[in-house]
Amino acid sequence: MATTVYVDGTLATGSNNGTSWTDAYKGCAGLQTAFDNVVNLSETTIYIRNTFSVGTYGTRIDIDTAGGDYTNSKWLKVIGCGSDGNPLPYGQYVVLDGQNILTNHIFYLSNVSMVELRNLHFKNVPWAGWYLYATSTRYGFNAINCKFSALGYGFQIDTLSPRNVFVHQCI
Repeated sequence: MATTVYVDGTLATGSNNGTSWTDAYKGCAGLQTAFDNVVNLSETTIYIRNTFSVGTYGTRIDIDTAGGDYTNSKWLKVIGCGSDGNPLPYGQYVVLDGQNILTNHIFYLSNVSMVELRNLHFKNVPWAGWYLYATSTRYGFNAINCKFSALGYGFQIDTLSPRNVFVHQCI
């Protein structure tokens, strides 16, 4: 069964349970909660909108207990949406801003497979927008219509274990 979760970077009201835009998880802590609540090896889409001030959150956002399933072609997708709640078109992005405060990465992907990041702008962090680490072979990493600015690296892979990395229409 596929799961859909909603996270809003600036929402101040609602139930903070991720079930709709009205009750979306709130801010960076909500985005971390959304990842922590993903059932591993499931098909999950996390829609996010508005700006995420990751620097004031104080730490990177970890994707380490969630992930898709390579064998069954199930993805964990993080898709940036506009204020209307619909996925953004090419050249538009949800901003994930390290605010030059973070000391490492914005997203840390550790020992997961089948993760797609779409319509996201990673900026203002000294290291990488997203960092991929795996201790054993992991498959399926997509960056589609992403933007990387004011970073040491757009993304960094620090091991030989990841396979099938696809980067499309990123700047």
